[in-house]
Amino acid sequence: MKAERSVNWTVEETQVLLCAWSDERVQKSLAENLRNRHVFKHLSTRMSEMGFCRSPHQCRLRVKTLKANYVRAQLHRSVNGAQPCTFKYFAEMDAVLGPELLTGLAREHGCKGGGGQTLLEGPTGPSHNTDKERK
Repeated sequence: MKAERSVNWTVEETQVLLCAWSDERVQKSLAENLRNRHVFKHLSTRMSEMGFCRSPHQCRLRVKTLKANYVRAQLHRSVNGAQPCTFKYFAEMDAVLGPELLTGLAREHGCKGGGGQTLLEGPTGPSHNTDKERK
């Protein structure tokens, strides 16, 4: 049996989803709960209120894809520096995930600075870690 492919997301649908997903309460709920079906049900309802028919599963997959594309774009940026980013939703995703991504990466590598700051987020911004701070 062949799985049916859903209709591609439009730019407008994606922007509505990002707007709802970026809500502080939604982010808090996603961070606090491993079982987050109710969050994506809420996002699906918000999409319906705006005139778009997307299931909770479709919303979850779209967010997952956007996050993966954002991480890929971040890695591309860190390697290629000044080259322009081609990910259409980079700014929207960066506004929500930027600080979380830096903190998460630092936590994974055990880098903690004074006052709870990660060394990646030191007082002058990203990439502030020096040999003196590591000792």
